[in-house]
Amino acid sequence: MDIYENIFIGNFLYSLGICVGKRNNSEHLPISVNLLQQTPLDRSIGDVLLRGARTLRIIEFKRIENDDNKEFAKLEHLSRTLSVAEHQDLIPLSRQVHWFIGSLSKEKALNVRIVPYLDFRNTHQPEINIHSFINSMITEAHSESDYSTLYDRYLNVVALAQGSIKGSSGGIVVSVDSNGNISYVVVEDLRDLGLTLNKLHDVYLQRQIQLEHQLTAQSHDRSYDQGLSYDGP
Repeated sequence: MDIYENIFIGNFLYSLGICVGKRNNSEHLPISVNLLQQTPLDRSIGDVLLRGARTLRIIEFKRIENDDNKEFAKLEHLSRTLSVAEHQDLIPLSRQVHWFIGSLSKEKALNVRIVPYLDFRNTHQPEINIHSFINSMITEAHSESDYSTLYDRYLNVVALAQGSIKGSSGGIVVSVDSNGNISYVVVEDLRDLGLTLNKLHDVYLQRQIQLEHQLTAQSHDRSYDQGLSYDGP
């Protein structure tokens, strides 16, 4: 019985949504969930990027039965990049925010292995369960810590480790107010997902104003064109 990566990822994100909903706090920026699988950033970043003003998680999902060597090559590139003197200070952060989740389905049971990405080849590395993993991330998202500068730096290092930062992807931040109303803010660059809620609100307002100006200009142009084509009775 095979449980493919996309099925497991979908259920992981559903579980995350349930846990976030239980602990929703409108005073803090919610977590932005970005499924990068089959996008330009899949190869350079990972399968899932979770980002908020106070948290970051990069997650690579794999079936344990999958013996694809590409993941070992990615690990080798990342390890080599982090061993450079200017990036060595990011190694502890990597073990905090960059994770490998392996799934093994056997006899109608699902076994999950969660370890820091840097250590996924170490079979003796202590593992944590998925419930603890999700809850620790949500707790961090609601904390007062701010490592956004380090997060942005680490994201760039991860991309550079794979030999290229080509390709890009925007993101969507979903916000739920105390009345349960949902609003969306689209950002053009994933690095902007670390902005505070107030700054994202400013971005949203600026884009609304730009859109209104565009619509007004288009309406004026149409009226002008109609005036030119009017020949009278």
